[in-house]
Amino acid sequence: MYRPVYLSILTITIIITIIFASCQKSNLISIEGIETVPLQTCLNAGDGEFIIDDTTAYLLLLDSLKTDGDCSNFDIPQINFTEKTLIGKYTEVQACDASYLSDVFADPENKKYIYEIIINADNFFNCDSIISNHHWISVPKLPNSYTVDFRVIEEGI
Repeated sequence: MYRPVYLSILTITIIITIIFASCQKSNLISIEGIETVPLQTCLNAGDGEFIIDDTTAYLLLLDSLKTDGDCSNFDIPQINFTEKTLIGKYTEVQACDASYLSDVFADPENKKYIYEIIINADNFFNCDSIISNHHWISVPKLPNSYTVDFRVIEEGI
């Protein structure tokens, strides 16, 4: 009985968020060519934000994140760092369930990329669970002198 109402409310919330967010980003450029990088399977990055721009830094990151024995059969995702930058962000939310939407925008005026993660948290039943996630994506090469602004927007019921 509660599930159809919950899904309707969640859908309306997502639509309103997208409309509102697009109105606020009129001077920003949506970045195309974003790819999810599957690093979370056996790596433990802990809490943090990451900007990896070359192969040496990538290999050092992977080596420092390996957990005990879990990575023996892990195929390292290949990233062409002449064309791409790897960015990552850790998130936590207290909820029964969570879904994620993400987007990346360029702000040429302020010389930065904005990595926006929207967490739709289902806490309808007041769960005490903490849901954590590492969000790893590759984006077109970060231009020289650009920074990354990580933004997490938490929504829910």
